[in-house]
Amino acid sequence: TAPAPGGGESRAEAAARFAQGLRVVLGRMEESALVIGHALWVRYVLDAAHGLVPASLMMAPVEHATPHRLTADEAEIAAELLERWSRDPSFRAPALEGTQE
Repeated sequence: TAPAPGGGESRAEAAARFAQGLRVVLGRMEESALVIGHALWVRYVLDAAHGLVPASLMMAPVEHATPHRLTADEAEIAAELLERWSRDPSFRAPALEGTQE
């Protein structure tokens, strides 16, 4: 993946890191977990759990301090989608921009 402007992390690299974090949580023994993340992480995970690849712009921002529940199956779907997308990133169609959970 090409480096991000300014030398930072690309969106694909971020998605791969987000998926890796989900894998860590999914690998734990506890029945439930509280995960706190920044808006981009939450949007990517919520969208991915519902089968949506990342959008080029975050048109539907995540409201601050709002809880979102995912089942282990939904978190697994999100991790798989983000891993797959990070290897061959292509943002979703503009018609789907802003689609929410």
